[in-house]
Amino acid sequence: MLDVQVFIRVTPGTSDRHWEVEEDGRSLRQVHTEGADATVRSFDRVFDGNTRNVEVFRCAMMPLIEGVFEGSNGTLFAYGYTATGKTHTLLGCEEDPGIFRLAIANILEGVQNAQNRQYMVRVSIIELYMQKFYDLLVGRANAPGNGPLMVSHDATGDFNLRGLTEEVVASEQQLLSLLQRTEMNRQVRPTPKNERSSRSHVIFRIRVEYVEAGSSDSHVAATGSHLLIVDLAGSEKMSNPGGQKDELSKEGIQIKQDLLALNKVIGELSRGRPVATYRGNSLTELLRGSLEGNVRLSILCTVDVSSANETKDTLRYLLCNQSFKIYLTI
Repeated sequence: MLDVQVFIRVTPGTSDRHWEVEEDGRSLRQVHTEGADATVRSFDRVFDGNTRNVEVFRCAMMPLIEGVFEGSNGTLFAYGYTATGKTHTLLGCEEDPGIFRLAIANILEGVQNAQNRQYMVRVSIIELYMQKFYDLLVGRANAPGNGPLMVSHDATGDFNLRGLTEEVVASEQQLLSLLQRTEMNRQVRPTPKNERSSRSHVIFRIRVEYVEAGSSDSHVAATGSHLLIVDLAGSEKMSNPGGQKDELSKEGIQIKQDLLALNKVIGELSRGRPVATYRGNSLTELLRGSLEGNVRLSILCTVDVSSANETKDTLRYLLCNQSFKIYLTI
């Protein structure tokens, strides 16, 4: 049975609140309602607006990294509407480093402190846009030399994308350079809250591979695990500059289909049921090796508690599957 940890992070600096973080640090309570409408929704941890990224990292990401060094694969799904703090949580700033930087720093520290093993850390950054995969380290989708990538899986279930770039990373600065290189290549559209709202999912893969130190056999294959950070596109309504209604509608429909397909697969696995099929959706097909077997999984959602409807939609997406160890009390 798949064990899924679910975390909520509340946007800081919100005064007009429709939801409040309970004292137990695990629940959100809907305010301005009484009786049956005064719902409490409980998760593994709810971070209030004063929480720094490092605390989110310790709870949501550190167990995944520990698992990688123990031989399991780890995946963090990050989801949130525009302007709810998801980008800050992932990328951070100099004073409050984000999950990406904290993750690579922790992995490299583990590599440096390892005994009897020689490690290599490699990073790839993949965009999924309208059911097709692109290499963000090469450029924008369908730019010259960056056509859709074909997917296959190896014997361990890990995915391979033919021609995908993988960069060896040995420092935090190298990772930051890669993130800056890819940020402008993503598919984005303007929303009422953000001029650059992502319209694609991005999968950051960090491979941690090793060989036993002192091995004299140069043909020994490296073994190891991987860590995925999956930045899921939000499904909010978009603005419509220049009459792009049809294109925006198609993107929105596809994003919702991806999210529903992912939710269904995780739900079946967390209930201990076999998944009927991963096919029919590119996101679940790509990630099947990261959802079954020796894996650890976290879901991190960011919410703006001043927006009653958007917060409710985000929580409803999580709660539509009760097997996430999430429960609803009235």
